Amino acid sequence: VSGLIDTVVLMGAPVSCSESSWVKARKVVAGRLVNCYSKKDWVLSLMYRYHKLVTNAAGIAPVHVCGIENVDVSELVPGHQHYATKIKDILLLVGLEDSYLKMNK
Repeated sequence: VSGLIDTVVLMGAPVSCSESSWVKARKVVAGRLVNCYSKKDWVLSLMYRYHKLVTNAAGIAPVHVCGIENVDVSELVPGHQHYATKIKDILLLVGLEDSYLKMNK
């Protein structure tokens, strides 16, 4: 299953920053694995902490695992509900604008 997926961009992901989970994910992604997070995403921050009783979700903080690219999109995404309208801008920021344009032809 190693290298099954080419590129992954996670935006506001409500998942743990746990190293073991990210190492497993890294193994199945052959290309880039990008964690886009917003320090201003209070909805995710509060809900994740409430349900998981831990402090860091990947969608609000960088993931410190080798091979994971972290992109702070706080200036583009002032809240969790804004991700849907900022997809194009985020993909441009991470250098995947061609993929976005091909999807929306």
